[in-house]
Amino acid sequence: MDTLIWFSAAAVVAGCIAGIVLWLGLRFTTPSGSSREADPPALPESRFVIDGERIIDSDHAGAAALKSWGDLRRWLGPGFADLPQMLPVPTAGETMEFCAGTAPDCMSVGVAMRGRRHLVRLRAQAVPSAAQWHEALRAVKDENLLRQAAQAAPVAICVVDARGAIAWKNALFAGFDEEQTRLILDAALATDGQGERPLKVGDRHFVVTKVAAEGHVVLYAADVTRLVRADSIRMSFIQTLTKTFADLSTGLAVFDRKSRLVIFNPALIDLTGLSAEFLSARPDLMDFFDRLRDRQVLPEPRNYASWRAQIGEMIETASEGSYCEAWSLPTGLTYRVTVRPHPDGAVAFLIEDISDEISLTRRSRSELEMRQAALDRMDDAVAVFAHDGMLAFCNRSFREFLGFDPDSRLAETKLADVIAVCRSRFAASPVWEELAAPDHDLRRQKREFRVQSRAQGDATRCRVVPLPDGFTMLSLMPLAAVEPA
Repeated sequence: MDTLIWFSAAAVVAGCIAGIVLWLGLRFTTPSGSSREADPPALPESRFVIDGERIIDSDHAGAAALKSWGDLRRWLGPGFADLPQMLPVPTAGETMEFCAGTAPDCMSVGVAMRGRRHLVRLRAQAVPSAAQWHEALRAVKDENLLRQAAQAAPVAICVVDARGAIAWKNALFAGFDEEQTRLILDAALATDGQGERPLKVGDRHFVVTKVAAEGHVVLYAADVTRLVRADSIRMSFIQTLTKTFADLSTGLAVFDRKSRLVIFNPALIDLTGLSAEFLSARPDLMDFFDRLRDRQVLPEPRNYASWRAQIGEMIETASEGSYCEAWSLPTGLTYRVTVRPHPDGAVAFLIEDISDEISLTRRSRSELEMRQAALDRMDDAVAVFAHDGMLAFCNRSFREFLGFDPDSRLAETKLADVIAVCRSRFAASPVWEELAAPDHDLRRQKREFRVQSRAQGDATRCRVVPLPDGFTMLSLMPLAAVEPA
C-alpha cells in the first residue's frame, strides 16, 4: 500500500511540475507590451488506453508496471477510493468523472469510450500553486522515509487488500517461504476484528497482529522464538528448583521487592507450623513475622513495642549483606535463620532446625571441659601436639612446671617454642636436638628419657607418646615426686 501511495504522490508531483513548467513557459513567451490576455495553460494529464481489461497504451513513464484496469485501480486507490471494481462503460460522448477523495479540487479521473476501447485520463483540475507544489514534494519525501522505515523494520509487515492478496510487504516478510506466508495469512485473517495471536510455524514462534487500515488489513508478524525458548528454559529451571526446594529440610521463604511472599517450600510449613492456606495467600513480611511470633517460632522479645523496629533493622542489615542468627525458641528448639538479599530487592529467608547440632555442640563442649578438668588434676605436666607441631592443649601442671602459659601468647604455640623453654630450664641434652629437628617424626616410637634441672639439678622424667590421628603427647614429671625418699 505504501508503494501505491508513493506512486500516486509521484504522479501528483509530476503533474504539478508539468503544469508549472507549461504555465511559466506560456507566461514568459508572451510578447512584451501585448495587450492580449494570455491563454490559460493546458492542465497536465496522463492517459491510459484500455482494451477490455488490458492496458495497451499510455503516456505515463511508469505504466510498464500497470497491466490492467485492476492494476490501475489499485495504483489510484489511495487517492480515489470510489473507483469501481469493474471498468465502467459510459455512453458515447460521455465522460465519467471521479474526483480524488483527499483533494477534490486538485485531481480527477475521467473514463470515456473511444470506439470499443476505454480512455482513462488522470488530470489536474487546476494549476498548482508554489505552496501546493512544495507540499507535494514534502509528501513524497515523507512517503519515502516511511517506506524505508517499514522496509528496514525488525518486524515482518505486509498489507492485504480486500480480496486477500498481498498488496505490499517489507523485506523481512518477503524472506518467508510460501508455506510460512500462507500459515501467517490464514492465522491472521481467520480471526475477527483486530488484535494479536500467537502462532507456531515449524520451529519458529510468532505473534501476529492484525490492524485494519483504509480498506486494507495490515499484518505484523513478530518473531518471538528466542523469547519462547527463554521462557521455556526459565519454566524448566523453576520446576527443577521447585522439586529441589520440596526435598530440602531447610525452610525457604522468598519475598519480592514489595515484601510479598512469592516462594515457599513444604519444609517451611513443617518448621513453622504455618498453614499452606496462609502462605499461599502471599502475606507480607510483617504479617509473616507476626504469625511466627503467635506460634512461638520467634524468640520472645522483651519489649514488644520495639520488636517490629528490630525486624526492620534485620531486613535492612540483610539488604546490605547476608544475615545469620540462631534463634533459641521458648519450645526448646534452636533455629538458624539466614537472610540473603537479591539485587532486584527480593529477600530470601532460610530457616534450619539446628537443635541436634546445638545439643551435640554443647555435649562436646561439656566433654572437652570435663577432659580439661581431668588433665588439670594430674600431677604430670602434659601437652599434646598436632601432626604439624602445633600445640593442641596442655594442662595446668604443664603451665606451672615450665612457667609457660600458651594462652598469653598472640601467636599459636609450636613444638619448637616448648623445646626452647625446656632448653632454658634443663641441662643440654641431645634429645632436645632430635625433637627440634624438622624431619623428626614424633609418631615413630614411644620414648622415655631423663634430664637435669639447670637451677637445682633435680632429675625430670620426659616421655614422648604417639597418639591416634598423628597427635603426640609430651609429659614431664619430677622424679622426686614418684620415687620414695
